[in-house]
Amino acid sequence: MVSAAQSVKILEDSKAVRINVSKVLDGDTLDAWTADSPKRIFRIRLRGIDAPEMHQPLGKRARARLDYLTKARPVYMREVGSDHYGRITAYLYIRASNTWTCINVALVGDRLAYAYIGHGGESPAIQDAEFEAKFDRRGVWSEGRFGDEKPWDNRNADEIALAIRRIGRAIGNWVSRKVI
Repeated sequence: MVSAAQSVKILEDSKAVRINVSKVLDGDTLDAWTADSPKRIFRIRLRGIDAPEMHQPLGKRARARLDYLTKARPVYMREVGSDHYGRITAYLYIRASNTWTCINVALVGDRLAYAYIGHGGESPAIQDAEFEAKFDRRGVWSEGRFGDEKPWDNRNADEIALAIRRIGRAIGNWVSRKVI
């Protein structure tokens, strides 16, 4: 996990920006604005994690947890880049009783999100939190949910189903996801 001293150094080195959260969309996406531009809303995707979709098990609980963590307290954003949807990808931090907490790591540690490999999930803090979550078998890793469809698999299946609806038939191998 990232210590308080490391978080402060990360925040100071990266010129973190204080944000005001206006709406939490799901467990890993929110809308926010800054004091510099209060009329401009930014869509932010939490870097390195993937929470269940809203219609999946624990999707609503992940959104509620993110909402709770960002409500009525200063939130700081360390921007990393943007994704192919134009959303800002960032690590978010909160400070409670002189301790800095990375919200991205906290959601994985709370067993409400997965490490999103290839999208920043290789971070040692996120990997450690996921290892502990798998070991405890709670939340997204609990019995009965272990091995369930991951959020990224669910999105891919939705895209294939949409493509099939568009063409009216499928030719190919549904299992390998190669459908034309």
